[in-house]
Amino acid sequence: MLLVKAYIFTADPSSFPDNSTTTTPVMEAVKIKCPYMILLLESYGADLTRTDNIGRNALHHAALGNDMASCIILVGKNCPLDKRDDFGFTPLVLAIKRGNLEMVRYLVKSGAAVYPDNVPLHSMPLIAATYFANIDILSFLLSVPETNERRKDMQMNYALCLAVHISREPLVELLISEEAPLCRWNAGDISPLDFAILDDMHEMASLLLAGGVNVNERDHFGYTPLMH
Repeated sequence: MLLVKAYIFTADPSSFPDNSTTTTPVMEAVKIKCPYMILLLESYGADLTRTDNIGRNALHHAALGNDMASCIILVGKNCPLDKRDDFGFTPLVLAIKRGNLEMVRYLVKSGAAVYPDNVPLHSMPLIAATYFANIDILSFLLSVPETNERRKDMQMNYALCLAVHISREPLVELLISEEAPLCRWNAGDISPLDFAILDDMHEMASLLLAGGVNVNERDHFGYTPLMH
C-alpha cells in the first residue's frame, strides 16, 4: 500500500501512464470493489468525471458491478449522476438493468433523473424497468414525484405500450392502477390497445378495456383499434 501511495503521489491519479482511454485508476478500483482505493485516489486529486472509451464514468461501473459501497462514495464525491454513456445509459438505468433496488433508491434520493427530458426511449428509467420486468423497481419509480406531469404521463404511456407489447401482465396492471394514459400519445403512435390487437393478446386487451380505454380512438389514418 505504501508503494501505491508513493505512485499516486508522483503520478497523475486520473489516468494510467500509457494514457489509456479504456479505463482509469478509479474505475479499476471500482471494478475490484476497493472503496479505500477510491477515497485514496480522490484525495490525491483523481478526476471523477473522467470517462472510458464508451463514455462511462466510475459510477456507471459501480452500477454494473452492483457495488453499493463504491456508489455511495462516488455520489458523495460528486461523480456525475446523469452522465450518459455512448449507448444513452445513465448509472440509474444500469442499476435498473442489474435489478438493484437499493442502488436505484439511493441514486434517485441523491438526485438522479427519473423522468429525463428529450432522451430516446431506451434511456428512460421507466422503459428500462419495464423492459427488464422488474415490478418492484417500476413501482418505486412511479412513486417518485415529478413537477412536469405531462412528461411523466408520456413516459408512463410509453412504458404501458412496451409492457403490453412484451406481454407483462403484472406491469400492465400496475401502470393502469397508477393512471398511465391509455390513449396513443401522438397521432402517429401505436396505442396500447393497438399493440394488444396487433399482437393478438386477448388478456392485454381485456385489461385495457377494464381500465377504461377508449375503443373509438382514431389514429392519424382515421382508423380505430378494431379496424386493425
